Amino acid sequence: MIIDMHTHFIPSGFYAAARKGRDWYGCTLVRGEAKGGLDEQANEHMVVAGTMYPLFPGEADILDPAERARRRKAEEDIDLQTLMIIGYLWNYHLDTKQGTAFTREVNQEMADIQKSYPDQYIGMGILTMQDTNQAIKDLEYMVKDLGLRSVALATSVNGKNLDDPTVMPILEEAARADVLMHFHAPTIGLVGADHALDRFPRYFFRNSLGIPLESTLAVASVIYGGLLDRFPDARMSFRNAGGLMPYGVGRFDHHYHTRTDSNVMKHPPSAYLKYLYYDCLTHDPSALRFLIDAVGPEQVMLGTDHPALDGILDGTVKWIRGQSSLSATEKAQILGDNAARLLGLSPAEK
Repeated sequence: MIIDMHTHFIPSGFYAAARKGRDWYGCTLVRGEAKGGLDEQANEHMVVAGTMYPLFPGEADILDPAERARRRKAEEDIDLQTLMIIGYLWNYHLDTKQGTAFTREVNQEMADIQKSYPDQYIGMGILTMQDTNQAIKDLEYMVKDLGLRSVALATSVNGKNLDDPTVMPILEEAARADVLMHFHAPTIGLVGADHALDRFPRYFFRNSLGIPLESTLAVASVIYGGLLDRFPDARMSFRNAGGLMPYGVGRFDHHYHTRTDSNVMKHPPSAYLKYLYYDCLTHDPSALRFLIDAVGPEQVMLGTDHPALDGILDGTVKWIRGQSSLSATEKAQILGDNAARLLGLSPAEK
């Protein structure tokens, strides 16, 4: 069984509102090509909080789950998709009332798809992260009433890192409930930093550099925030291969041993990397090999980033299968076995 742990969707409610000429929780559909880069492939765009993002019709929507499942099987031999909301639609900027309504609508759709297509989809719920108490209520409802056991979370919440006192209690509650947490950087990178786009105005740095930086901050914040000391069995999975953290952790370890403000948890940062899970999107064979050696082959899973253009050219499954540095066992672990174990499914077929 091939399991894609990094794939996105746009809720059907957005398209239903667009057909009626309405916005959807402040998001609107506009038509017309962008003026540069790969975005020119899209002739439709979603505007979220004043920022325009490309849409690729028929790729990200979930209007026909059966057709999407058939297409992904044909394209990349994907058997099971874990659905995460598209990376620019967290809507943490909404007020609590609107945010809660948005969360409930998305989570209900995820639960319905998971129930109707149990062999093709695992739904990831979302939370109203801008309100700590509401997010915890969302989590309880998601688990007890909707039967969702995975939650998708942005790597920061309106500029706050994951160790922020308004955010960490939500993660602790998820760990307490044994919910699988999936972290994904906001599409724009470094969300909440007013200077971010000024620093990354060209060359698509806001994504190619901003996204790994966001992921690095997230991993570091979880570790330094002590979450893994308090909940060593917490199940957390980071997209984009954990950003730069697995490769630069030696510097963090150095400061753990030399600075009192960096020695705030029980063990050096590198000791915690094997507690966490990562997708395989390093885009480089040597980096993938390094990641596996650093965190263990049991911790790395397939992620295609479908339908975004940030997956592996010519297909991520094909890329993994073609890696000469990986053993047959490691390939099987990445393509499905690790994800099946983490999701509580029966062992994936080799």
